[in-house]
Amino acid sequence: MTASTTLGGRQPRAFAAPTPFARSAEPARRAVAFAACALAMAVLIAAILTVNLGLGYERYSSAGPGRPQVPAAPAPAPPPLPVQPRIPS
Repeated sequence: MTASTTLGGRQPRAFAAPTPFARSAEPARRAVAFAACALAMAVLIAAILTVNLGLGYERYSSAGPGRPQVPAAPAPAPPPLPVQPRIPS
């Protein structure tokens, strides 16, 4: 138990004069905390967008153990479909 609780409340400091920064300390702390949270959210949103859009993946799109070899030439066009005779109705 401290003296402030036994005397019934907070006691002012005896030799401390209020400074101009004392009034703005709490709003400044809140502003810094808000800015840090906003920065963290922006980084997370940018990371999620980067992963979802696949940015940077083109560097790793070569063939590998889990991917087939990239063909050297495009595949030939499939043959045209045979024309079916039209049945009159």
